[in-house]
Amino acid sequence: MLEIRALGNLSLGENGKAIENLGSRKAEALLVYLAVEGRALNRDLLAALFWPESGQRQASTSLRVALSILRKHLGAYVDISRDAVSIHPEAEIYFDLSDLEDKLACGDVQGALDIYQGDFLEGFYIRNSPAFEDWLRFEQQRVRRSLVKALHTCISRKIEAGTYSKGLPLARRLLALDSLDEIAYQQCMQLLALTGQRTAALAEYETCCRVLKEELGVEPSRETKRLYERILAGEDVDPFGASIPEHNLPASRTSFIGRERELYQIGEMIRDLNSRLVTVMGPAGSGKTRLALQVASRVLCTFPDGVYFIPLEALASADYLVPALTDALPFNVDNLATRLDQKTQLLHYLRDQSLLLLMDGFERLIAGADLLSEILDVAPDVQILVTSRQKLNLIGEWTFLLGGLPYPRQIEDPSLEDADAVTLFIDRARQVEAEFHLSEVGRKHVAQLCQLLEGMPLGVELAAAQTSLLSPQEISLEMKKSLDFLGTSMRDVPERHRSLRAAFESSWQLLAEEEKDIFAKLSVFQGGFDRSAAWEVAGAGLPHLSALGDRSLLRRNERGIFSMHGLLRAYAAEKLSQQANLEKDIKDGHCRYYVDLLCNREEDFYSTRALQARDEIRRDVENVRAALHRAVLSWEPDAVRGVLTALLSFYVVEDWDEGAGMFRDLVQMRREALLAEHVSNPEEDPVILSARTHQAFLQTNLGQIEESDAISRVCVSALEALGLKGELSECLQNLGVNASFHGKYEMARELLEEAILLGRECDHPVWPTYLLWLGHVYFLLGEYEEGLLSLSKSRDLFEQKGTLWGLGFAFGKMGLAADGLGDHIQAKAYHSEALKIFERVGNQAGKGYSLSRMSMSAYLLDEHEQAVELGEEGLQLFEEIGHRWGICTSLGRLGFAHLGVGDVEGAKAYFESALQEARQDHMLPLTLYALAGLACIMAQEGREAAARELFCYVQRHPQTPALYLEVAKAWIGGVPQRGKRGDPPERDADHELEPVEEVIVRLLG
Repeated sequence: MLEIRALGNLSLGENGKAIENLGSRKAEALLVYLAVEGRALNRDLLAALFWPESGQRQASTSLRVALSILRKHLGAYVDISRDAVSIHPEAEIYFDLSDLEDKLACGDVQGALDIYQGDFLEGFYIRNSPAFEDWLRFEQQRVRRSLVKALHTCISRKIEAGTYSKGLPLARRLLALDSLDEIAYQQCMQLLALTGQRTAALAEYETCCRVLKEELGVEPSRETKRLYERILAGEDVDPFGASIPEHNLPASRTSFIGRERELYQIGEMIRDLNSRLVTVMGPAGSGKTRLALQVASRVLCTFPDGVYFIPLEALASADYLVPALTDALPFNVDNLATRLDQKTQLLHYLRDQSLLLLMDGFERLIAGADLLSEILDVAPDVQILVTSRQKLNLIGEWTFLLGGLPYPRQIEDPSLEDADAVTLFIDRARQVEAEFHLSEVGRKHVAQLCQLLEGMPLGVELAAAQTSLLSPQEISLEMKKSLDFLGTSMRDVPERHRSLRAAFESSWQLLAEEEKDIFAKLSVFQGGFDRSAAWEVAGAGLPHLSALGDRSLLRRNERGIFSMHGLLRAYAAEKLSQQANLEKDIKDGHCRYYVDLLCNREEDFYSTRALQARDEIRRDVENVRAALHRAVLSWEPDAVRGVLTALLSFYVVEDWDEGAGMFRDLVQMRREALLAEHVSNPEEDPVILSARTHQAFLQTNLGQIEESDAISRVCVSALEALGLKGELSECLQNLGVNASFHGKYEMARELLEEAILLGRECDHPVWPTYLLWLGHVYFLLGEYEEGLLSLSKSRDLFEQKGTLWGLGFAFGKMGLAADGLGDHIQAKAYHSEALKIFERVGNQAGKGYSLSRMSMSAYLLDEHEQAVELGEEGLQLFEEIGHRWGICTSLGRLGFAHLGVGDVEGAKAYFESALQEARQDHMLPLTLYALAGLACIMAQEGREAAARELFCYVQRHPQTPALYLEVAKAWIGGVPQRGKRGDPPERDADHELEPVEEVIVRLLG
């Protein structure tokens, strides 16, 4: 974990160990600036901010140096691309300023003060950067204002609560922060007087007068003078007195876990006279009652006439609402001396009261909600806090939507036990099993439990209650089987909280018949859905969706996407399954809707509309996945094959790794279904063959050549026998590309040319990509003109359709050909154009290719420092997605880049890593590339004879790409030479060479 402490003097640390010196004050400033801004920032903007007096080129160079320092020391925590820089979004970082702001948002002022060790970046200075200095002053003032405001509020609450001794140190701290804060003087005077220190309070007034006169030349305000006169006269300065107002809040029987932010936010709403009716909404089991009671206890002293809890669960109808209120309040109905009815008497009583009514469980009494409006109309100092699964729909209502407790999103999260849902589980588990503790395995399963429950407090508590008999893993397994598993037999637990089913059933009973029908149908959706899908699949119009949302059964995000809590969806799915015919119709309709959505976007993936189409399918990918599962199991093979091709088109522009996994899952599902039907040879099934071929296609793109090759070799003959030309062309392409990775260039060319003919004949959507790989094979052979011709054809095809990602790959490979032809400036231009496209479409592998290849072009132009920077960026991207070919190639290119800057030891380490990776994955061309680099190292170390022997072997090997030799040969002899490209290397294709592994052992040991 990286620790950034910027409140006071800047200090940096990692995993508890101080980072003494990054070697650059501006690199430190840059790191803090990125942490504060919390977003990706343009490199030109950063260069201008920190080096405003330098020219653009020099400022960019200075920025590169600072970024290199950050990458070297803190590379895991920063994202550095060609155009932008940011803090890595998933990096584990503690930033004291963020911690302070979080604590202030939750009302934890003391916690914030503990963190605040001084002004933000106190005493920090960098030269020649006035814009940064202006930003720093603004941030210092902003942080100080936030803390001062929070202190004012906190001190006021201490005075209201009568906890004067706790308020006085805060007032002193506030004056230390700002000696000119007159309100702080008033609060300090009041607190001193309330604690019996009237002489000290009067002395504080004299200090206030002196400071204001000396610093500002003014006298204290009228309010401060009036407070002084009251203290001098011995009058009471406490607006409410020190007594605690009356209340009937039940004592809590269990600890309250988390919800600090919600407590603070709802408390602020209650204290605001503009929000006099606050409804805390949430589904059954979300902890509304417990949270509301905790809020009420915190705001108790805000209401001189008390806080009153009115539980509504036992009321049979809204007719009993008035009696419930009169029973809870210290008010007796007069049935003798007046003819006024109960409600009128209640309203008369409330008219002069300053109190809070906490009305719990209003969803069953919505018909009586008008009473709340009447109370608010006649009683201006009464405020109402309501818990309900349903919105009241009153004009003055403010709603607070309550979700689950925070839970771990990643199973391996090291701070897993800090998540409130996990804390609650552990606390309740120890109630039934005092020795309960989490093992490493248990941590994982508790995290899974909390994920399944989406942090629902009731579910977490019911699950934890089972720990006396079952392990977290067993509880998780039972939960997945049935909702009925989570329940309790405790006699003092309300009926609606004794099980999840009971909680959901009580919500179900509140629905009208049509709403029940719609709710059950909507369970077919996986993840989110929009209004159009809800209407087409379930016949749910906006009124239905609105009604279910008002009952806390649906959630809607800021993008208009609806979703249902996972356990509510399981409950609704059970209701749907009770109507078998309806369930089949709804699931079939869901399948057709999302299959059509995918297929109707297929052409868009190859056009200028690709990004929009990709984002639309990504948003609905869980529903698309469910639809494909159903189609694969029930549709005719030819129809399914068409859908799978559309799915391939989506994943070509979205996520190759996820796509390969998706096709793998579909194959397994289809295989199991066929085996259950006693099909003799499921591997010859057209659907399985199609899905496996698409899987292999994506794995080839990921550089997973061994897996792709194994699948393609098995499928090719079966595809040919069935006449499935599109998939066959794909399979031949896979085999051709894999052959090129293994150094079998002539075989690769033949296979790719055959794939192109077949793919073009059947107009297979991805066939233009085959031309890209054919161009790459020509590059590996050193036939750069032919390669450029093939690549230009593919570029033209992609340009005609507006296929951005295709254009990116075409430009990238054209850059390789240009480097081969010795036009390195043009090569860099091609790679730069490719990078722009890949950044626009968000293709990680494409960005990695562009940066890594541009690194080689920069090296060939003697721009060695830039070659190092570009190579490191490319390697980082490849490592993030596990792209083996890209990782290995980048390691080799970085080896030569480090040679260029004179870092022989660094270069050697990169070449050795490249050799290890290449040998592990049987990538012969890259093995030879790494050996060429190590030959250069040997030459630099003075072992010239061994260097020349090794380089000669690499030069004569038929699988060594020509450009790789061009990059390396300048270093043989110990001194780098630059000049025109030499003649093509001599090859020993017709003579048997010593096996490469034997050469490695003999010359490298």
